Amino acid sequence: EIPVPELGVGEVLVAVAGCAISRVGGHSTGTLARNPLANEISGTVVAGDEAWMGKEVLVPAMLPCGRCDICTQGHASRCLTPLQPLHQGKFPACFSSHVPVPETSLFEIRHRKKPLPLEHLAGVFDTLMMPFQALRCASLRRGDPVLVIGLPHMGPYLFQMAKAAGAGTIVALEWNYLPSQASPSHRPAPEFVIECAGKNAERIAADVKMQIEKEGL
Repeated sequence: EIPVPELGVGEVLVAVAGCAISRVGGHSTGTLARNPLANEISGTVVAGDEAWMGKEVLVPAMLPCGRCDICTQGHASRCLTPLQPLHQGKFPACFSSHVPVPETSLFEIRHRKKPLPLEHLAGVFDTLMMPFQALRCASLRRGDPVLVIGLPHMGPYLFQMAKAAGAGTIVALEWNYLPSQASPSHRPAPEFVIECAGKNAERIAADVKMQIEKEGL
């Protein structure tokens, strides 16, 4: 065991309910101290600002620093020097019982439907929030064709959300394509995939154009 550190200014203490292991973490090697296997948390605030006490929260793996020019200009999601409090030696990883987190980086869970366990929400950032945000930023309209770059990890979730939002044809680009990467047979998958291995940007663009014309988009 190691002692729970004192909280810094603006930090709260989160009691960890669950932690998600990302695709990158799953391939980590070495000690947990150098390569934490888990980097996304769901838990409950147990110390710090009274306004957060007792609330169920999500904690992302990357936290904006809040100090760089990009953050201070209101673009924290593009921060190039994000904080990784779980990787800074305070704790070996999210497998710890408690983790200090800047309160500005907490996401409150307001409508958890029981009996859904709190720990099952730990992977929401990777699997749901990032694809959802991508669709919002793209201003997807019903019938729009969608181009997805990269299949593993995020791709299958983005296919499902795009189809649910009314997307038209989905085109996917992948470096080394394996049919199993696209999506299980019972879920939405891209209409076609363009493999990018060994191609430069011009060749890839030409392949996309050719396929679009072939499909009559």
